[in-house]
Amino acid sequence: AVVSTQSTGRCPVCQSAVPPLPDIPGDVLVEFLMTNRQSLAGVACANCDSSHPVESMLFCNTCSQPLCIECRDATHAAKMFARHEVVDIVSKRLNKQRLCSIHNEAF
Repeated sequence: AVVSTQSTGRCPVCQSAVPPLPDIPGDVLVEFLMTNRQSLAGVACANCDSSHPVESMLFCNTCSQPLCIECRDATHAAKMFARHEVVDIVSKRLNKQRLCSIHNEAF
């Protein structure tokens, strides 16, 4: 999905005032959580489609997909996935200081 900033004049990431910009890509995790906000108690694994408690879910930053522990063990244990970054879905955004890709400001 794409976030449009043409009408607001504000960066959707760091809220800095900006002139109207072309459409910029949105955040995959936020979009996933917003899509599934009605069932945050049960998040679907992108691999097996089973619903799991959000506290037990993982997120593969490389694949940009939520994974249950069982599917991570079954699929991401293969050598070809060795460099994939798999993190806890709940703390994914809390543990990483992020910078706005447009303005290079922390948010």
